[in-house]
Amino acid sequence: HAHGIALHHGFGPGDVFLQMALLSFDASTLELWGPLANGGCVALPPPGRFALGDLYEQVERHGVTALFLTTGLFHVAVEEGLAGLAGLRHLLVGGDVMSRSHLERALAALPEVELVNCYGPTENTVFTSTYRASHPLAEGAVTIGRPISTVRAYVLDSTLAPVPMGSAGELY
Repeated sequence: HAHGIALHHGFGPGDVFLQMALLSFDASTLELWGPLANGGCVALPPPGRFALGDLYEQVERHGVTALFLTTGLFHVAVEEGLAGLAGLRHLLVGGDVMSRSHLERALAALPEVELVNCYGPTENTVFTSTYRASHPLAEGAVTIGRPISTVRAYVLDSTLAPVPMGSAGELY
């Protein structure tokens, strides 16, 4: 599985991941090593900044099946239309709080795409937990899901004791 992320459809030979993150950003390790360690391919876009339409053109040109978008870019893509991502199999989104309405719109527009909300501080190198979104969404805020393999997450109080289920605390 790509970098410890249990993807529903699997990830491996035949998959193409578009590498968009700066190499100094931890997401680049997922974009590069995730596909290469699982028999997939990495597509490299031309250097420089490009607009959303250019992203869609790269997805089509390289037959991209997997993509990581920052939450902000994902929200913009939802607002401007997601038709250019319909050929994906895996869409990973992370870096900020995901809007429930944007997620609902994306699930409706991309029913064949596995959409994963990813959470993780940079110190953990990419993701700590993931949530594979599907209809119907549970009530409330979009969850950050469950820890990936080899990771344990704890919600602790100010004395570093575990809090009861459903209680507020600090995520460790």
